[in-house]
Amino acid sequence: MRKYWKFQIKRRRRRKKQRNSWRCRDSACAPTRRKSTERSSRRRSACPRRSTLRVSRIFLDFVTQFDIIEFDPKTFKILLNYLQTGSCPLTCSNIPGLICAAEHYDLPELLQACFHHAKQFLRIEIVCVMLCALENYCWRYTSASELVNMILAFIETRAYQLFQNPDFLTLSESMVQMIMGRGLEVGEIKKFEAMLEWAKNRIKDRKSSKVDPKVEFKCIMERLSRDLKLHRITPQELIRIVLPSKAIRNEKILETLMYQANSGIYRNVDSYLEAYQKKVQNQESFDCGM
Repeated sequence: MRKYWKFQIKRRRRRKKQRNSWRCRDSACAPTRRKSTERSSRRRSACPRRSTLRVSRIFLDFVTQFDIIEFDPKTFKILLNYLQTGSCPLTCSNIPGLICAAEHYDLPELLQACFHHAKQFLRIEIVCVMLCALENYCWRYTSASELVNMILAFIETRAYQLFQNPDFLTLSESMVQMIMGRGLEVGEIKKFEAMLEWAKNRIKDRKSSKVDPKVEFKCIMERLSRDLKLHRITPQELIRIVLPSKAIRNEKILETLMYQANSGIYRNVDSYLEAYQKKVQNQESFDCGM
């Protein structure tokens, strides 16, 4: 029994020594561990935290891109801003695209705001730019055609200012025909001069065409002058402005002078008929010379 108890006592002493040695090791390593944790925390605080988003390639393969071909990027960007915030800047230059986008995506409040802004802030300086933009939308959206009619009604009392605007030359032929077909509060000779200037600019700016420029000029003026009332142009202006331009057939000018002489609208038309005959002798007819 004594031997057994001695063995147990020795065993307990060994265990105590082992425990003490482990405690010493832990106490010795503790400061180094603290230093390492402090260093790592400093490094983390010094470096800015970044949030990373990992997207699997499988998800990217299923992403679909949509091409918006109905509207230009600027108009669509303004539309997205309106959908996100409920408001967007309105100007006369961006209204043509926005008004059609509002109809396309069924946004009645934006549509109403565009019409209200156009009625309130429409200016003759921006009218041609708006008409050029609306020409691409007229056949698709009723709001575009309504805005065009609003602009044309606005132009009727300001036709002379419109013809003085250099942007008038950038309009398409169909748009010029629509303008000339309205009841413009301007003389017929001013309409003729505007047509003539527009046609000359169109022939000058044409890129490449196999058609003879004289023939093309003739065709353009014939189309534009359909709504032109020549009998309202004075005989003096017919001889001095219209006849030398070679934009109207000589026979048509003669018919107009004869009508004015027979109707008695103007006096001394016979003298202008004599002047017409003298000028025609030195000038080729529109049918033969052009």
